[in-house]
Amino acid sequence: SYAYNLNPLPFITIAQFTFEHYRHRYLPSRTLYYLDYSYDTFARKALHGGNTNVRRLHYECTPQEAGTIHRGEKVLRYIDIQSLYPTVQFYDAMPVGYPKTVFYSEDSQPSHTELETFFGFIECDIEPTKFLFHPLLARYHNSRLYMDLHPHKRVVLTSVEFQLAISEECQYRCARVYRIDHYKKSTDLFRPFISNWLKLKITSSPRPDESTFSEFANDLKTKLDINVTSDDFQPNPSLRTLAKLVLNSLWGKFGQRSQLPENMVIKSADSLFEYHANVHMGYFNEKATKQVGISSIMKTFTRERKWNKKNVAIAAFVTANARIRLWKILNQLGDRVLYHDTDSVIYERRFANDTMIKEDKYLGDWESETGDALIHEFVGLAPKTYSYAYIDPKSGKRKEVVKSKGFTIKQETTKVLNLKTYREILKSACQSVYPTEGENHSQVVDVPVTVFRHDIDNGIMFTAEQKKQLTFNYQKGFINYSNMKTYPYGSQKFLGNALFAHQKDHVIDTIIEDPCIDSLEDNVVFQCLHDL
Repeated sequence: SYAYNLNPLPFITIAQFTFEHYRHRYLPSRTLYYLDYSYDTFARKALHGGNTNVRRLHYECTPQEAGTIHRGEKVLRYIDIQSLYPTVQFYDAMPVGYPKTVFYSEDSQPSHTELETFFGFIECDIEPTKFLFHPLLARYHNSRLYMDLHPHKRVVLTSVEFQLAISEECQYRCARVYRIDHYKKSTDLFRPFISNWLKLKITSSPRPDESTFSEFANDLKTKLDINVTSDDFQPNPSLRTLAKLVLNSLWGKFGQRSQLPENMVIKSADSLFEYHANVHMGYFNEKATKQVGISSIMKTFTRERKWNKKNVAIAAFVTANARIRLWKILNQLGDRVLYHDTDSVIYERRFANDTMIKEDKYLGDWESETGDALIHEFVGLAPKTYSYAYIDPKSGKRKEVVKSKGFTIKQETTKVLNLKTYREILKSACQSVYPTEGENHSQVVDVPVTVFRHDIDNGIMFTAEQKKQLTFNYQKGFINYSNMKTYPYGSQKFLGNALFAHQKDHVIDTIIEDPCIDSLEDNVVFQCLHDL
């Protein structure tokens, strides 16, 4: 019944099936349109991924301190949000209909009311006017997403980001508007789809206890308008995993790029004739040819698609609303944040009256990643590369969790990739900043890894053992080694240069290279159109 007579077998991926399933069963007619090149390119500039960063490189307290939360001692809490992207699709407004574009000259600008109420995308000059420990607006540079405090020149933003930026809470200033694409909005575009598959995920999980089931069912009805009975529950881990994949796979297909290069290995005359027929008919655009072995060739080509059957505006709004949900929690916690990923936060409670993020078990709620256990040590080397330790409240044993981007955590690598090693790498990095006897103490760790290699000429794949190096190379902001906190690039404008002396600002070059900006110093403060 969930597949709605759509055979899943012809689809290569869950995402392909989910997209077609949504189009056939849930998408209202004349709601979403295929965007032409101009609208697609414009909206795609506002499409960014998740915000991931280390905000404090090291934290440590004794396990006894971590376990005395009721006495108001220091504790660390690791929380993540329940199904971030499905949450956004369920609750937040999405752009629908065909956009209407309005261009603005320097002498003709939108009113303050228009800026606060439009829905869609805006191209503008905008800059922060106060220090934000957690900046709101993102910038891509060298395939890395930065959240910095530099001015943004001709940046394209979703209306939800822009309107939060110019609000009293953030106090960004808009200097000039170049273009606005207006869309209609809908809060029901994905709600039936999310409701049905979320119910399948819930009912495929273990049934709540009899004593709490009534409250659980009432909460589902009140919060999500989902009706469940005891008979609906049939625990099935495989079906639950499938439902979770479907829930998380839909939004990305709306932002999928078209005309990416494809490779085809041709081994027969018939295949070669068919390929050249597609080229002759204009369906394929040939890019390259390579000999593969003795009797085969590999063609690289792109497909000529008249229509890009996607709508990148949807994907841009999903990711923007997701970043905003994370930002609101980060802004609430301030400098108590040690680490955050796209949908998770590790934060500190210093005093008994410090705010703790409310935790619950429903869609969009925050929940503990470590259960009742409280973290007593954390080391962060870079986004996606960190480790923490906690005491398991049931066994009383110390446990470590290690994450390392680019490395597979397995028995052999855990001898090298562990919290102790991370601590030593960080210590050596600090000593390299403050060297003793003129020595550079920066530490490099060799990690054994297994890699897959493809011998195209002979058509075989094989594995090989090699060493990859792990070292400290944080580049998402400035580091204050006195308190081990990191600060966003552009902070020197508000906090002074002395705090970050001799540290490189990795986004300065991308700002200076902007042809619309003569120099950074002359453009730090834009002439403001509206004092918002």
